[in-house]
Amino acid sequence: MENKKTKVLLLETAQRIRELLEILVVHKENAPVRKEVDLSIEDGPVPSKRRTVHISDLVLAEGDWLMDTVEALDVLRISRGTLVSHRDEGLLTEVRIGKKGGGVRFISNEVAQLREWYSVRKGKV
Repeated sequence: MENKKTKVLLLETAQRIRELLEILVVHKENAPVRKEVDLSIEDGPVPSKRRTVHISDLVLAEGDWLMDTVEALDVLRISRGTLVSHRDEGLLTEVRIGKKGGGVRFISNEVAQLREWYSVRKGKV
């Protein structure tokens, strides 16, 4: 008895699947033809929003000072990767010290503004 009910249920399910597939095929045949869109990126890399200034070109406002990465991380209470991400998004100006491979500093006022915008809102401080 149980086996007969199972067979009937399987047969009804198979018939319903066949009906749905026929509806799908008819719908697909009547659907308008879509234009294919080329999503490849051939224009080159996306320009970075990163702001970089050399120490010799920098004029600080009164009361501002330069913070190193460790000080900025301590004030913001974020990871180094998050700091790099914010720098790449243009939320912090990177001040370069020396020639290639030199140190990086951040302007204290921008770090404080980022702290208000990011860390306080997220409850980190």
